[in-house]
Amino acid sequence: MPPAGRSAGGIALLHPSGPTHPAATTLVQPPSPASAIPRGRRDGCSRRARRQHLRCNDPFDDAAAAARAGARRGVSDTGGVVVIPTSSAGVVSRLVDLVGARTGRVRLVVDGAPATEPEKLADALVGPLRAAGRPVLRVAANGFWRPASVRLEHGRHDALAYVEDWLDEGALTREVLAPLGPGGSGRYLPSLWDPERDRATRAAYVEAPEDAVLVVDGSVLLGRGLPFDLSVHLAVRPATLHRRTPPEQAWTLEAFGLYERRAQPARVADVVVRVDDPRHPALVSD
Repeated sequence: MPPAGRSAGGIALLHPSGPTHPAATTLVQPPSPASAIPRGRRDGCSRRARRQHLRCNDPFDDAAAAARAGARRGVSDTGGVVVIPTSSAGVVSRLVDLVGARTGRVRLVVDGAPATEPEKLADALVGPLRAAGRPVLRVAANGFWRPASVRLEHGRHDALAYVEDWLDEGALTREVLAPLGPGGSGRYLPSLWDPERDRATRAAYVEAPEDAVLVVDGSVLLGRGLPFDLSVHLAVRPATLHRRTPPEQAWTLEAFGLYERRAQPARVADVVVRVDDPRHPALVSD
């Protein structure tokens, strides 16, 4: 490993003195919510065209994602990327600090492929946030997947459907994100659909405190206009993702490749955490 301050492959490496680093990221305002992506053809674009990543003028379009990313994070096409080694506790501490800088309800999302285990980081935030005096609401995005009859309309291993059709964005926004957003009622639904049993969860509505923090975990959640206040993306190299993905889930690799090209989650997210080695995560800063 190069010494601190030296470059490795064009990426600067810094070794902070503590578990967190104040320059790791900057909390910024999210973009205005975009309308949910309709199922079927998008603006006259066929499934074949979208799978081949032709520009379809939809919320996942790569140019649109880049524009949103630049507006949110001030990312320069020629700017360097700084990778700051830290620890799992350091990542949690950084996120708790970012949440603490906000008043009122905060809607936080941890996005990552299943192999990066976003639910573990989401769960790890619960205790420290509560210790900081904030009530925490945990919601899993797969509790708002569509029924199997809709989700698997194009087959069980359709990568494009995984990216575009599995999540019921309208339900997640209507039942969770909007009620917990500015001017919302605070009355939200923890889950709607059980994807394992393929039936409604029949969960009861819950009243959220005014200073509650919503923590959502899931995959392919960024770049699609969902109104989160703070977004975290768990990033890994393609080779790492391939190695960690079970053989029966190998078909999802195409889906995550498509997601990377179209949504550019590492540019759209407020906080990017590299987890190629989960024991030694690193915060990414532009």
